[in-house]
Amino acid sequence: MRGPLASAFYAVLATGAVLGSLLALAGISPIRLLFIASIIAGVAAPIGLVLLVLVAGSTQLMQHYAAGRPLLTAGWMVAALVSTVSIVYLAQQLHLLGGQR
Repeated sequence: MRGPLASAFYAVLATGAVLGSLLALAGISPIRLLFIASIIAGVAAPIGLVLLVLVAGSTQLMQHYAAGRPLLTAGWMVAALVSTVSIVYLAQQLHLLGGQR
């Protein structure tokens, strides 16, 4: 990889490898890490979708490429659905709702 971002790319790659190795050596359960990652993804996905729809609809940011009303409506519906599903998932994972045991 060449260019000005190559060193930053390899630094991030090396940092991830070192952190992963440290977690493996620390004896932290990989299943526990997957559980934590799913919780983080459940929180981050709806936030990311809301930000995406806000940017897509902004004429100040997108100028004449801003999304139209039908696409924004669909985007908000998807964001609401994903938010609802994420809240239910998080509540089940944290044992706040009944579910499989």
